Amino acid sequence: MMDNQQKEFLSMINKHSMNVVRRETCEGFIAYALSILNPACSLKTDKERAKQIDMKIKNSRMNNDELKHMLNLMTESLELNRNQDFLQRYMLI
Repeated sequence: MMDNQQKEFLSMINKHSMNVVRRETCEGFIAYALSILNPACSLKTDKERAKQIDMKIKNSRMNNDELKHMLNLMTESLELNRNQDFLQRYMLI
């Protein structure tokens, strides 16, 4: 059963997947989360990797506020139930 955070997260993925391929939406979110949770992956010394992450975020067509909100939803949901594979279950990549 989905909690409210999961429902809202999935709703946002579906909303953005109307304009782009669902995979691009999901990859954009994952790239954003990676850049926030592991800032070393966006260091200027690894310009190619930083460029790839930026492109994935841009291709998702989501803005930073939406991405930040989705990351918060995922975190809240995982705090409610740590025994879930949130991304695989709800993003269906």
